[in-house]
Parts: sequence; structure tokens; C-alpha cells
Amino acid sequence: MQIAGVLCLVAGVLAAVAALRNQRVVSGHEAPIRQALAPTQYAGAGLLVVGGIAALIRPESTLLVLIGCVVGALATIAAGSWRAARIAVTEPQSAGGGGCGGSGGGCGGCGQICGN
Repeated sequence: MQIAGVLCLVAGVLAAVAALRNQRVVSGHEAPIRQALAPTQYAGAGLLVVGGIAALIRPESTLLVLIGCVVGALATIAAGSWRAARIAVTEPQSAGGGGCGGSGGGCGGCGQICGN
């Protein structure tokens, strides 16, 4: 149980680092997508850390808590990924007003290759 607790702590720290990196992205096409994923990564990291700490403090009676925290963290991060994927799908459609390939008439520096 101690090994599982340490693994959960390490996974929680790695998820928090990934969330911090995603939150700090401020420019680029993928910035809104990565920023939408960061809060759920923080929540998943918190769940993993709590499960890891519980497994280290009371290893004999925390198997269900550990399983619940791991499953909850995975479900939370999966929900955030689903949300980020929805943003990725809908973002180009909402930005098509006058940019590359839009009806505004031209590619004035968007950097993408479109058929115009």
C-alpha cells in the first residue's frame, strides 16, 4: 500500500506540473484549449495527492479511498479533456469571421494554407 501511495503522490505532482504548464500558455492557437484543461488537471492532481497521503497514513484501511481517488482523478481529467476537445472543435468555427478561409476576403497573415 505504501508503494501505491507514493505512486499516487508522484502522479499527483506530475498532474499539477502539467496543469501549471497548461495554465501559463497565453499565446498560440492551442492556448484556450490548454487553459480549459488546466482546472480539471488541478482537481485530478488534488485527488491523487489526497489518495496518496491517505494510503501512506493509514495503509491498512484505505484501499477503497485510494481506489476512489484514482478513479475520481481519472474521471475528472477525462471530463476536462472532453471539455477541451469541444472547445477545439468549436473554436475554428467561431473565429471564421474574416480570417483565413472566412468570408472576409483573404488571408491577411493567419499563416495557414487555405485554398484562396
